[in-house]
Amino acid sequence: MEANQFNDLFKQFRNASVDKKVDIYCYTEGLTQEQYMQMLRAFPPSQLVKLERALS
Repeated sequence: MEANQFNDLFKQFRNASVDKKVDIYCYTEGLTQEQYMQMLRAFPPSQLVKLERALS
């Protein structure tokens, strides 16, 4: 994903609810590995179980 597009998406991600963060992380297409990692680092650690469930 282009850097400008990702910056907009990442702002949205940071301000989203946990459920919306999961949706963005799981269903956004075209992200690079580094972009996924950046979002993962910003995901609330106490809610990682929700993300793990959604990914399985």
